[in-house]
Amino acid sequence: MAPVYTAFKVDQILSNRWYRNLFFLCTALLAISAILTRYYLLPKWDPALAQPFSTLIAQLLEGFVATLVVTMVIGCYLFIATPRVMSKAKFEAVEPRAINSLLREAVLQGQKWDFRGGTGRFTRTETLPALAKRARVTSSRHSLRIQVIDPDNEEACKKYASYRTGLNSANKARHFWTPREVRKQILATILEASLTGVREPMLDVTVCISAYWSVLRVDLSAKYVIVTREDPQAPGIRADEGTTFYEAYTSDLNVSASQSRTLQKLPPEFEEPLDVDEIRKVFGQLEVRHEDLDDSFLNEIAQLTHHSSHQYD
Repeated sequence: MAPVYTAFKVDQILSNRWYRNLFFLCTALLAISAILTRYYLLPKWDPALAQPFSTLIAQLLEGFVATLVVTMVIGCYLFIATPRVMSKAKFEAVEPRAINSLLREAVLQGQKWDFRGGTGRFTRTETLPALAKRARVTSSRHSLRIQVIDPDNEEACKKYASYRTGLNSANKARHFWTPREVRKQILATILEASLTGVREPMLDVTVCISAYWSVLRVDLSAKYVIVTREDPQAPGIRADEGTTFYEAYTSDLNVSASQSRTLQKLPPEFEEPLDVDEIRKVFGQLEVRHEDLDDSFLNEIAQLTHHSSHQYD
């Protein structure tokens, strides 16, 4: 099992752009250092080691051919020795600073997106507009399903706020979440997603609200699924389309959506920009409790729909 494990580790390193560049740079520097030491420094200490340039090139070519043959043999062995089930079940860790770019790239590689998380800030500010633009530019139908916490569930909002405030990243940023802030973020996501579904006929948007939440957020695209924590300093997990874990998360999202309340679509009259009174009507149309939403709170929600800040900034 050691060769198989090593193969997966090397594959994970080379699949990450930053680590791949670092690996190639370090390898090149080590090779150059070894060549200079052998053919330039050592002959100065021991003249008997000095060799003509043609002999130097011949030795390098012989070593390269031998290494190439050995590498091919080891590669074939690893390919044969690796169980197919391990290949199908493959998943890999994603460093925190690579999560943003992976999520952005995934939008350009498929026509569907499935999200489940707490408030959906990244989905609202990045994924939703990117999918809408791609659907409009390509004139092809895209779909987005969003699952967030029920903003009317006070207990869930309170516990989520307590969890987010307790994260180390929240303390460093001096940002303390409150149930009101959680509810405001969720309502902003619901508002923007629902309105985008009306304004963009080629983008099918479905919004689900749930009384339950998880410390994990799931972004499932057509090519891969990214599982992260609600913490920008925490690493994530990636599983590609066709793997066991991708299929498992697809089923898990379908199950959780079936246990959530799906909000109805908005009628066409809500296509234009809305004022406070019309926003209140939108929440009424969506059957989200709105009696306690005063003008000040609705204005704050409207401002969030134009704000691009999220946890992966």
